[in-house]
Amino acid sequence: LEKIRAYRGRGGEVVRQAACRLLARVAAANSWTFKEATGARYLQTVDECARHSNESIRVAAVDALRVLSRTRFKLELSIKCIDNYLAGLKKADETISARRGFALSLGALPPEASAERRAEVLQALSKEIKNENLPGGKDQDDPQTRQYALLSMGRLLFDLPNLSSEELQLIVETLKAALNDYATDRRGDVGSWVREVGLEIVTALLEAQSCNNGSSPGRYPQLADKASTTSLVALVLRQAVEKLDRLLERAFGLLRRLLLKGPSSSADPPALVELAYRRVCHDESYRPDAATSSDRAANLSRPTGDESVAWPPVALTALEAAMKSARGGLEEAGCESAIDLAAAEKMKADRSASIFEALVPLLDVADYRPALVRGLIVSVGGITEYIAKGSKAAVLKYLQGTSDEEEASKRQREVSDELVRILATTSHKDSASDAKRLLAPLFSTIGVLLAQDCFPASSSEALISQALSATRTTRDLSRLRASISVFIGLLRWPGVIRRQAMEVLLQFLGYSFPTVRQATAQALYIRLLEESSDFDLRSSPTHDDADQQHVVPAEQLAEASELVSITPWSTDNEEVLSAALRKMYEAFRIDLPQGGQSMLAPRKTKEATQQPKESEYADLVRENHY
Repeated sequence: LEKIRAYRGRGGEVVRQAACRLLARVAAANSWTFKEATGARYLQTVDECARHSNESIRVAAVDALRVLSRTRFKLELSIKCIDNYLAGLKKADETISARRGFALSLGALPPEASAERRAEVLQALSKEIKNENLPGGKDQDDPQTRQYALLSMGRLLFDLPNLSSEELQLIVETLKAALNDYATDRRGDVGSWVREVGLEIVTALLEAQSCNNGSSPGRYPQLADKASTTSLVALVLRQAVEKLDRLLERAFGLLRRLLLKGPSSSADPPALVELAYRRVCHDESYRPDAATSSDRAANLSRPTGDESVAWPPVALTALEAAMKSARGGLEEAGCESAIDLAAAEKMKADRSASIFEALVPLLDVADYRPALVRGLIVSVGGITEYIAKGSKAAVLKYLQGTSDEEEASKRQREVSDELVRILATTSHKDSASDAKRLLAPLFSTIGVLLAQDCFPASSSEALISQALSATRTTRDLSRLRASISVFIGLLRWPGVIRRQAMEVLLQFLGYSFPTVRQATAQALYIRLLEESSDFDLRSSPTHDDADQQHVVPAEQLAEASELVSITPWSTDNEEVLSAALRKMYEAFRIDLPQGGQSMLAPRKTKEATQQPKESEYADLVRENHY
């Protein structure tokens, strides 16, 4: 094939792929003997194809390498391969396709060879998955390389013998980083490719913990304690309540596989990793139960109640009950269907709604609450209609669906405190990736709770403080528009909270963004219609005559409401807007803004006298008239 240059021209890519498959078959033929030089010659072809830009050729080459290295290579040659692939990943000018091939090839080599370079291999894969300190910088930022590196790390997790606690900790930290990969580009949420593989590897590791019981101790890598297991379960739960239905169903199906194993069932964690590999690289349909192999999983059944150092996670009974309570099945995820939906177009929406209804009650468990709330934020406040509808219904049912007022108040307080904590810990800079992804849906979620009277007054002070910080200088339109419902909701509590919220809303009416002005006017008009009496804007309920002037009479409130409705807030006529705004400030007895982005705020002018700067050479020449 190589002599006739069959790899070139039309059909050359197909011939490359076929050649790699032929090499794999020849290498697997035990009756055929190989010279050492023959294996090395075949390796040249495999390495050339592994760096090819065509994904099918790359995968075929790695599959051939896996067979060739495990059946024909000596240990020295396999170690040389590892050194070459690690060197390739360190090159700043290496192509993306070659880096993908190197990352995938590191998981195909024999465990004996990987064990000789275990520290270097694990560090290199971890750096790729975390996207840290890449030699080529942002030019080598590639989600598919991270996906391939994660598949290789999953294979090494079960191939490498006697992983040390430091190595296992590195792997766990890397898996957590993978499940927090929310990278986006013009193709959309490309980080979801990495998160999906991360779910499968994490589930395999968790399944291994359930197998490391009295009947088969130490068969698989052992996590340090149950806290480590619980943190990984929390990350899977988070993906099971996020907005992407593909990951939502995948995560829930994997949880059911992990938690609903009966006494007679079997588990095979390495097979789940191989299933992930075949799903990604060979586009095979994914069913978690297909990873269970009866011949490899013999005597690995976990009797109910057996425990190990790292198993079970916190609230195992509650987790199992949640898995059993789901109304709908997940056929794509390999879970049995409990209902038969007549309308195919409703199947996806009903499945996601049943998942939310099953998992939201786990908010009662403090160890899982932060992860669940963070996941629910992007679902409740997202733009996918059926996901938002199902998650919102489940959350409101959880917060309002109990007849015990004390229990309902406790739930609302815990959820609201967690929402405010997320708002406080998320960067408020427009350029921050977490801010772009979380803040707009977070404001929308809090707005829903405020509108449904599910947000306690005890958290209002912390909320308005963080909301002001998040909106003060931002120019993110989606964040600004989402925050309007929060400030409208905060008007329900008289005092300093209401006054601060009204000041912000009036500033929004003076922003340079027409969509923000229009959305604020609509929301404020609807809110003012709910007031039938005087509107108290006092900072504190006192009988001081000077403070009484901040109480807006009902008649004046009606006039302000009419002004909001008739003013064309989307116009570019600044004179009309300024006149209407001044009347609004006068009606609500609020001083004009002295700063911020409102058009009524004083314009910043350059000071007539500025501190002299250190003269440059050109200025010196000019001053001396040369």
